[in-house]
Amino acid sequence: IRVEGLTILAPWNKSDRKGPRILIEPGMAFGTGRHESTRLMIKLMDTIGFKNKEVLDIGCGSAILSLYAATLGAEKVYAVDNDPDAIASARKNIRLNNATAIRTARKDLRRVTETYDVILANIDIGTFRATSQKIAELLRKNGSLVVSGILARNRKELISLFSGLVCTAVVQKNSWRGFLFKKPAGKSK
Repeated sequence: IRVEGLTILAPWNKSDRKGPRILIEPGMAFGTGRHESTRLMIKLMDTIGFKNKEVLDIGCGSAILSLYAATLGAEKVYAVDNDPDAIASARKNIRLNNATAIRTARKDLRRVTETYDVILANIDIGTFRATSQKIAELLRKNGSLVVSGILARNRKELISLFSGLVCTAVVQKNSWRGFLFKKPAGKSK
């Protein structure tokens, strides 16, 4: 699968395409690169810097976004999911890619306490309704929040859930939307 400049391969596939590549074992966890929301996340990730950043991937699924963040130069990536199958899949894919900058945890977001330069969240509107305040608190000043998994009909609601952040980009693919938010330097929470 080719998404923007990224090539996503199953471990048994070969490709001579240039540019970054990630091996993903197709399995039970979300995130093979085929879904529009994953594609929107990757597109938005390409617009921000990851070099030497600390990244939180919420609802990491297969860890495709964590792996891409590490490929883009993230210093540390923390991939969390509350689904044990997702964490098992993420760990397998992290090993396949020898991605030593990524650590995983089966954890409820409410138990995450560290703050991050970049937060990746490809989850549904219901989860954002329950966690948007916590997500905003985990984002450092001048940090970037990349969001997808949102249908067009929920666009305004999603933006209002993060009203303390500045929405700097909205991208779309079919009925799905992706968003990039920044936390202003003057915001402490």
